[in-house]
Amino acid sequence: MSAAELLAGDASLAERELSMTEALAGVHTDDVAWLRSQILQAGSAPDVRIREHRVNSNAHGVRRVLCRGRTYYDGAGQRTFTLGIVIDITDVEADGRRRFTRGANGPLDDAAEHGVAAYEAIEATGLRHLLEPARALLMAIGREIARGLSKGRRRH
Repeated sequence: MSAAELLAGDASLAERELSMTEALAGVHTDDVAWLRSQILQAGSAPDVRIREHRVNSNAHGVRRVLCRGRTYYDGAGQRTFTLGIVIDITDVEADGRRRFTRGANGPLDDAAEHGVAAYEAIEATGLRHLLEPARALLMAIGREIARGLSKGRRRH
């Protein structure tokens, strides 16, 4: 999803100058006032600002996003533009690991997610003799997913 879709709720607004109301149209109702105050506060100093809040997506429901940006000023101290990034962090845990969503892409993808987690846990134990069976399981799951795709089954 684009920043325009995440923040303004409309991807077609990308690369257009927007009013504050237009720019925050996709922000979760409970976060709008807080985010508006943060944006106004950020416009008063040229330092980097990082904010996390929720947005409403018609296609994807409520999402969590992380915004990082900086407002730039001309020689007279007038704001000229703000540049930043928006990252959808809905599926990321606080420690940086991906959040597991059961059933999102079907049971074989669930098995693959768990298989990767098991492999990583086994690798962390240092028990090398368990890595080969874990690898074999991941390869078998991968082959089955590929076989299903080649037969025309779609991933969810």
